[in-house]
Amino acid sequence: MIELILTVCLSAAPETCTARMLPQKSPVAGKQCQETGEQKAADWAKAHPELTVAAWTCAEPELTPLEVVETAPGLWVHKGLNDLPTPENQGDLANIGFVIGDNSVAVIDAGGSRSVAERLYLAIRQVTDLPIDWLILTHMHPDHSMGASFYADMGTTIVGHKNLGDALERRRMNYHDSFVRLIGAQEMIATTVVAPGVAVDGGYDIDLGGRLLELRSYPTAHTNTDLTVLD
Repeated sequence: MIELILTVCLSAAPETCTARMLPQKSPVAGKQCQETGEQKAADWAKAHPELTVAAWTCAEPELTPLEVVETAPGLWVHKGLNDLPTPENQGDLANIGFVIGDNSVAVIDAGGSRSVAERLYLAIRQVTDLPIDWLILTHMHPDHSMGASFYADMGTTIVGHKNLGDALERRRMNYHDSFVRLIGAQEMIATTVVAPGVAVDGGYDIDLGGRLLELRSYPTAHTNTDLTVLD
């Protein structure tokens, strides 16, 4: 599998760099990646002035896919660690997963960093080439939401509770600074808080093609941004 991979550095600390994938919702051929890579890298760099794209390439990702288990047909789950965020675990603390329909894929929760999101993406691509059209965030906590920028860059529609956008904005700097301290500045490159594009107030249905997901928002419970997904 060929992906567009950027070498990304902090503009304020150009010696701090890492590799970041910039995939599409559906896989592309290596030739198409080469033909469009330069423009996509330039557009992405323009949208992230705090970062510098030092190089780009189309190559096989070197990351290890997350371990996932199919708990029901088309329903795959990754179990997060019972731990604190560290550079070694990259913030991989939440139970996250994905649901595959006939036409598209919905990811449920983004994980605690862009690296976690990228590794779940690789796990998805081991199972299906269908477009990843939806990311559903079940609540605001950073181990569930900090990987959302990866899906935003992909063009995936992000869905959350009606209160989620405001809750994340209020905690944006705290989440970012805490995770920089806990998992490191290099690991946090291109990991940013992203608000949902679809705000659920009551109920919302997502049709994956032959498979309906019923989303429901709740008053304050675990947080004031809680959303359930019924497959």
